[in-house]
Amino acid sequence: MAQKPIPPADDLSDAIAKLHQSAQSLATSTTQMTQAMQQMVGQTDEQPPASATQPPAPSTSVPDKEARRFYEMLEQTGQLVDVDDGTDLAALPAHVTHIRRPDGSIQRIGFCASPLPRK
Repeated sequence: MAQKPIPPADDLSDAIAKLHQSAQSLATSTTQMTQAMQQMVGQTDEQPPASATQPPAPSTSVPDKEARRFYEMLEQTGQLVDVDDGTDLAALPAHVTHIRRPDGSIQRIGFCASPLPRK
């Protein structure tokens, strides 16, 4: 099998120089993009991310007043009940439509779109 001829040294040095220039350009644009993203988020190099300084909001907090009122109404009517990991959801009364998990998340259960009873 014939080997390919080795290109002259000038061709390689030009290619290496262009490759180095491309790498520098990429590094510069990456740095600029990172700085722009940090400014958009409101962070600087001196400030740690907000998630590092503030604990996450508890998941039991309901973001808007209307949703909070809705969940309170469900609790008052007995449609929202607290459960734990060992609760048998099938054993809950039929009027229970929502459950609150130990982590505070609320989940709709037993929803059937059909007005007819299941067979």
